[in-house]
Amino acid sequence: MSAAIIIISPHNQQQYPKPINGESVNSIWVSCILLLLLLLLLLIFSLKILNPSFPDNVSSYQFIFNRAVLRCEL
Repeated sequence: MSAAIIIISPHNQQQYPKPINGESVNSIWVSCILLLLLLLLLLIFSLKILNPSFPDNVSSYQFIFNRAVLRCEL
């Protein structure tokens, strides 16, 4: 009986995906994607400040954002 308890014991099982610092792997991926989007927005605004001839209309920002999202999906 004790041998069966040792074999069935969940102590020997490993959990996948393994949590890192108490967070699941999915939340880490979401936070990485949000951080990349924030860096992309900072890049766009820094280009706008450093280069005043950078396009000012919303459609160009939307185009750049769509290209970045497509690149992330590929």
